[in-house]
Amino acid sequence: MSSTPLTFKADHAISVRGWVDNKNSDYDYALIILQEDTSQGWMSFGWYTGLGEGWRINIDGFPSDKPLGTMWHSFGSITDASGNRFDHDADTFPGNSGSGVYLFISASNFMRIYGVHTGAYDYFSVSFPDVWNSHTVTTNVATRINEVRFKLICGWMASPQLC
Repeated sequence: MSSTPLTFKADHAISVRGWVDNKNSDYDYALIILQEDTSQGWMSFGWYTGLGEGWRINIDGFPSDKPLGTMWHSFGSITDASGNRFDHDADTFPGNSGSGVYLFISASNFMRIYGVHTGAYDYFSVSFPDVWNSHTVTTNVATRINEVRFKLICGWMASPQLC
């Protein structure tokens, strides 16, 4: 097995106005069209309204704290799933952004992407009654694929029959 990373050239990317024009993180997703077929396979993606807190998720990406060009796997759980995004506690680092957040069921070898990891944010956690133990908490966030986004992304694809 070669240790040389595979590289592919992008032809163009497609995204939505909420992200391109306004940088609204609720709309931080895109589809990158490559210049040639990679013959590397693909992972299915979809939407599920029952996606919720406690679901075990996985992320494969290229975090910048690791050797350049190396893919790393992390896993965790959804900690909040409301609206257009969901929070999760998988171990990520800048460079993981854009990675699919997917569910994996080993018994059936089922994998499906339900979101796109977009980064992390801090929030202030206050402990009552002991406010002196308050602290800043960082959580990871993913843009959620819902029915509308699923249909939109399928329309962008050259092979919508994969949907």
